Amino acid sequence: MTTCKACRRSEQIGNGEAHPVPAAVVEMSLCDAQVIGDSHETPVGRASQTIPPALRRHILRRDNGRCVVSGCRHATWVDVHHLVTRAEAGQNEPDNLVCLCGAHHRAVHEGRLIVDGKPSSGVRFRHADGSPYGGALQAGAAERNAQVFAALRQLGFKERACRSALDRCSAALPPTASREELLREALSLTRLDELG
Repeated sequence: MTTCKACRRSEQIGNGEAHPVPAAVVEMSLCDAQVIGDSHETPVGRASQTIPPALRRHILRRDNGRCVVSGCRHATWVDVHHLVTRAEAGQNEPDNLVCLCGAHHRAVHEGRLIVDGKPSSGVRFRHADGSPYGGALQAGAAERNAQVFAALRQLGFKERACRSALDRCSAALPPTASREELLREALSLTRLDELG
């Protein structure tokens, strides 16, 4: 995958053609990536890991080499995920890293799965509608919240600000609120958070 430093768009070559890569997939890959070069002009260079190899091995051992989401048994091609993203000053420390399978990792970055807590004190998972993961969810509300999350991210708001605003909006607005009402309220909250 190649990301332009100026416009932040990413693409991947497939079958001899460049294909755009969605922002959620780019963020997902940056959690646990090998970076080679730093631009289109100088694509060849020394490789570096976003997570040092020894720390990655430690996290894989701690999490038994499998996805930590309740009920998930995937142990092949797991990623190490930053609970607080690197873009939001999340560090490469064991209490900020967990193993997730590709499906759950993508769901987190798309706003369809919410992760709370830390490995040392317990990690909890919720659906986009705020209900505990694995329980019954309100499919319409979960889809609406995921769409509003994606819209806020496309506007440039950070993941934590988006999640915080959606949590507060979901508590303040009736469950029947439209996507537009939720987005309007979430926008006002995220802007207030950035100003304060």
